[in-house]
Amino acid sequence: MAAAVGQRQRKRVVVVIKDRRDDYFVYNVGISHLFQPGAGSGMETRRLPRPVGQIDKPLAHPEAFDFAIAADGATLVGVSSLRRTVLYDTRSGAESAGPELGYRKCGGTHVTLLGPRFYALESCVTCYEQANPAGEDCALFRPSCFGVSARDRGTYTFDTVSRAWRKEGDWELPFHHRALVVPDLDNLCFGLCTKNRHLVAVDIRKSPPRVLYRWEETFPHWLRRSNKACALMPEGSLVYLGDGKFCIAWSGFMDDVHGHREHFIQFIGVQLVNTSTSSRYKKLRMVKLKGCCYKMPSDGRMARAF
Repeated sequence: MAAAVGQRQRKRVVVVIKDRRDDYFVYNVGISHLFQPGAGSGMETRRLPRPVGQIDKPLAHPEAFDFAIAADGATLVGVSSLRRTVLYDTRSGAESAGPELGYRKCGGTHVTLLGPRFYALESCVTCYEQANPAGEDCALFRPSCFGVSARDRGTYTFDTVSRAWRKEGDWELPFHHRALVVPDLDNLCFGLCTKNRHLVAVDIRKSPPRVLYRWEETFPHWLRRSNKACALMPEGSLVYLGDGKFCIAWSGFMDDVHGHREHFIQFIGVQLVNTSTSSRYKKLRMVKLKGCCYKMPSDGRMARAF
C-alpha cells in the first residue's frame, strides 16, 4: 500500500477490471455523487464509462497483475506474475515497461510505493524464511518502513534505507490485506478489518496496534438482505480521496431467478471528520455514508479500485 500523504482531493478513482480471459481493462470513474446530499441506496445501479485502455500482455502466456497507484492519482504501477512491470498513464493511455523482477511471484503481490521506488512483496506464502518473510497484510509504518503480517508468525517491518527486516512482535495487523496511513486524520492507519471487512482506524504507533474506531455500517449488509443470490469477492479496495473522504469498492455477483449471473462493483463513499468532545479531545465521526453499484461488462469478473 501507499500512504495518503498531503494529496489534493480526488473526484475520480481508477478501476481495473479483470475479465474471464484474464485481460485487464482500465476505467476512470467519477465518484463525486457519493458525497452529494441525499440518501444513497446500495441498490442504485449506474453504468460504467467506456474503458480508457487495456494493459498489454503476451498472448501466448497466462499472466496475472497486481497494481498500485502513484502519488499523482493517475499512474498505475503493475507487477506481473511473469516478472514484468508496467507503468500505465490513465490520462493518456500510454504504457511503458518498468524493470524486470528477479523471479516470478505466482501467489499474488503487494505493490508498495515509497517515493520514486516501488516494492513488490509476495502475498501468498508457500515457503517461509525468517530473514525474508512474506505476508498477507501490509501497512506503512513510517515513510521509509512498511510492515507485513504472516499468519501465525507475527508482524515484520522492512526498512527501505537499511534494507533489513525486523520482527515487531507475535501479533498480526488487524487488516485484511492493504491498509493506508492518513496524516490529516491523526496519522491513523485505515483498512478493512480482518474478520468483518468493515472500515477500521488503527494506531500503529502502539505495539501491538490498537483499534480506535470501527464503522460496521461501511460493509454492504444490503447484500445479505437482498432477495437475489448475491456474493462478494473476499478482497475489497480502499481508496483515500483527501478531505477525510474514502471510497470502498467490492466486486460481486448476483443470480436472478432464472440463474443468470451478473457481476457488479459496489462503491461506498465514506466521509470522516475530526470533532472535539466536551473534554476537548478530538474524535473521528462519520458524517457521510452513501453507496451505489456499477454493472460490469458481460465478461468482467473482478475489479479493484485505486
